Amino acid sequence: MSSMNKVFLVGRLKAETTTTSEEGKSAFTKFQLITSNKWRDKSNVLCEQIETHNILATSKKSKICKTHLTKGDRVFIEGENQTDKDGKTEILVKSIILLSYSKKNRTEEPNEESDIDD
Repeated sequence: MSSMNKVFLVGRLKAETTTTSEEGKSAFTKFQLITSNKWRDKSNVLCEQIETHNILATSKKSKICKTHLTKGDRVFIEGENQTDKDGKTEILVKSIILLSYSKKNRTEEPNEESDIDD
């Protein structure tokens, strides 16, 4: 049986994005996405588990993230897990959909085509 490396996340940006470009390589943008899971335990007490995911966007998606995302924005991410050279796991973005839209450096509202795919 073959394996699959696929991640789907809906969450909010924990902080502003950071974009880095190295000479001779394309730019990449990193940010953290917060997701949460809520449930009631046996005593009917509301519980919440919060996860922080490290996200990496490259090429066109990097530019879109740098331009359109800001702290608190809600996004849908489709990607895959990868481990960097330091052993940290991050999600490599394959597709991103902007679910909320803040006012950071924007002159126009996004349309329904804000799904970014390569």
